[in-house]
Amino acid sequence: EMLIHYLKVKKIPVVFSLHDTWLFTGKCFDYENDECLRWKKLCKKCPQKKRYPAWLFGDASTKNFLRKKALFSNFDSAIYVTNFEWLRSQLSKTLLKAKNAYCIYNGIDTTKFSSNSKIIRKEFHIPENKRIILCYADKWENNSLLTVQQLTEIMGNDYQIIILNAPKKYVTKKAIVIPKMKNKSLITDC
Repeated sequence: EMLIHYLKVKKIPVVFSLHDTWLFTGKCFDYENDECLRWKKLCKKCPQKKRYPAWLFGDASTKNFLRKKALFSNFDSAIYVTNFEWLRSQLSKTLLKAKNAYCIYNGIDTTKFSSNSKIIRKEFHIPENKRIILCYADKWENNSLLTVQQLTEIMGNDYQIIILNAPKKYVTKKAIVIPKMKNKSLITDC
């Protein structure tokens, strides 16, 4: 808080890189899990209080929300950058009232990831006419896996979905699941 106050008072330009909704809610990284809209006015009675990071004693969402609101109000020298458009579009509706918000999509290092997928096609018997979509997360939530399952239905037979680091029991049979990477060259070959 001291750093933010200092930057604000000295009008030092700051770029915040946002990858989730934590900065403008009482605690949530993703309020869509519970279709919660409390963040628009005042976070309270948080439906995610038992989720990571869980509170040991009660619900601190209101206190956190009000602290963030006081801290980020009138922070005119702040610029907010997101890595997807939906999050950027939310910022003007939040306690940040972000006027300076931009979307810069995550890039891919094409020296490591390329469209030459001979190894993975051979290993998993994927025909040349199918396009490959690679999905990865450090930690998969149930709604993320559900989204991937829906993606497999939408994309149809022209695509092969490959999911890295996911538990097999929660994923559709149309997707190839690689729970733990044994062959690191598979990632660079996608």
